[in-house]
Amino acid sequence: VWAYRAMRWRTARLPPGPRPRLLVGNLLQLGAAPHAALAEVSRRYGPVAALWFGPKLTIVLGSAQAVKELMVDKGALSSGRPMNPTNRIFSHDGNSIALSEGDVWRKTRKSVVMDLLHKTRTSRHLLRMQAEVDCACAALRRSCGEASATVNPHGFLRRISANIIYGSSASLRLDSPADLALAPAPATTAGPRRNTATAAAATDTTPSAQSTMGPTTATSDHDLVQLDAIYNEILATIGAVRLENFLPLLHRLPTPHMRKVWDLRRRRDAAMDTIVLEKRAFLAAQGPGYVPADLLECLLTRQDEYNLTHRQIALMLGTMLSAGTDTTSVTMEWVLLLLVAHPECQRKVQAELDAFYGTSGRTPTAADQAHL
Repeated sequence: VWAYRAMRWRTARLPPGPRPRLLVGNLLQLGAAPHAALAEVSRRYGPVAALWFGPKLTIVLGSAQAVKELMVDKGALSSGRPMNPTNRIFSHDGNSIALSEGDVWRKTRKSVVMDLLHKTRTSRHLLRMQAEVDCACAALRRSCGEASATVNPHGFLRRISANIIYGSSASLRLDSPADLALAPAPATTAGPRRNTATAAAATDTTPSAQSTMGPTTATSDHDLVQLDAIYNEILATIGAVRLENFLPLLHRLPTPHMRKVWDLRRRRDAAMDTIVLEKRAFLAAQGPGYVPADLLECLLTRQDEYNLTHRQIALMLGTMLSAGTDTTSVTMEWVLLLLVAHPECQRKVQAELDAFYGTSGRTPTAADQAHL
């Protein structure tokens, strides 16, 4: 009774929102589609509404202006992320760049920005991006020329973003068919292994594709597809609304959700440890004048300077491989969906491209951006 009255008292001083229930708050009202439920909350209660996820207060922003005011104008107040039990397990108690705060976040972010986004490396990234776009466009044209007139672009877009991120982060590359991330995560990360140093030649014939891949590890396509599936399942698990994340002590029980979380972490860590150890062995075999070719090599060669542990390096690499791939491919899919839904805009885009490129058939490059 005291807890319920305390919640009611705090609710009276907050933005409007649906009435919370004892202990669970508004969690059960979110249903199987939380995004739709939150959109309905914004339509009913306005651009700023209050929800309770168990005993945790949550403010729902339902307009671009409200988001800007909080996330941009007052970004220092909202820069952190809540560390619920699921996030804490996956991040090894806040050692992941995506799920950390304070000194750990500043240290890991600085190392990524310094090594991956340094201006001396951006030209290599652009070459890799161009090569992967050329490869994916060629594969897409081949698929469109087959008997079926309908092509799902998901796998092609996923492969573009995955190969760019995987290559820039660890000199890894996927040459599997364009059904990446469609299969469920397997029960184990063990599988056939092969050296992929010549993998580009397997499916890509463009010179640019074969000249910008850089050194690779022995991790095979089979392993990378499994790792990608594991990370997709982790992202879905993190995004799910679970009582274990909000009710005290419930996460300590062996519920199906918590067993799944611990199993996913074990399998992910095993796969990432393999990649890091392979790369460490590769670097040990290089001469003193070797220049690191990707983010992982930079982190390993400067591990002592950055004061990073093995686990922090593996988690940083995992964040790049998962979050970078997912957000980019989903954004491209939304662009295509919006163009299909608005044919008048699609015609304008096509007319602009035809006017600039004519009948040359040349693939767009980063240098063309200023003219489009």
